[in-house]
Amino acid sequence: MKKAGFFALTAVFAVSGVMAGVPGKVNADWLNMRTGAGLESPVAGKIPQGTGVDIRREVGNWLEISAPAALKLYISEARVNPGGVLNGELNLRTAMSDSAPTLGLLPKGAKVKLLEERRNGWVRIAPPETVIVYVAAFCVDYDKSAFDAQGLPKTAAAPETRPEAKSEAKPAAPETKPEVKPEAAPAADAGKAVELKGVLTAWKYSKSPDTAFALLDSPKGCCIGFVAGDKEKLAALDGRIVTVSGRITGRTEAGTILVAADAVTENAAEEASK
Repeated sequence: MKKAGFFALTAVFAVSGVMAGVPGKVNADWLNMRTGAGLESPVAGKIPQGTGVDIRREVGNWLEISAPAALKLYISEARVNPGGVLNGELNLRTAMSDSAPTLGLLPKGAKVKLLEERRNGWVRIAPPETVIVYVAAFCVDYDKSAFDAQGLPKTAAAPETRPEAKSEAKPAAPETKPEVKPEAAPAADAGKAVELKGVLTAWKYSKSPDTAFALLDSPKGCCIGFVAGDKEKLAALDGRIVTVSGRITGRTEAGTILVAADAVTENAAEEASK
């Protein structure tokens, strides 16, 4: 009978580069990934039996490992500049919700790899190589003799980490050219006239007028585009089904269009039929 394993997880960012670890393999049917080193922490996902892991350190009954590629992480796409560079500090979330467990804080200037999965202003990213997590040691097969009395790999130096779910790494020095905002991203269809219908929603993660309001295909559905225009009028229509007429001004890094609204009208008939 296979072991029923539990995977406790917390994100930490190394000050120095990523350290090569000791290979291991999951021996339980499934391991619950958690946001902290304890069974009381929220579940962030699962990894299946046979998954290979890179063990960085032994910590009591836990193993510190590099985050597996299958770990799902999401960020607000409105905070990503062209090239995948963040324009501010940003939490790594385990689901497309600001109430989802967080696996750490990425600093301004960090570069991420965007994946195809995105919805409602969120986009999935590949786990940054500096993110480390913790897994129950008895659920992993590995060479225990490869570690010294302090729990460190005998062939590698100690990783410089902090036990908090927050980045301690300093972002790389910024380039001399001005920072490029996601709302200024060039688009091949810039200037094209569009007419969109959806639910207008104030986007609380935005730090720019161009992404202050999102147009969704349903109250909790996919993001059709970000709408800019008369702030007071848009705010008055928050949560309403509207038709937006305007022109495309650009796109976010994840591909969502940015629209400058010439007219925004409420679809009162559709509201009444809801």
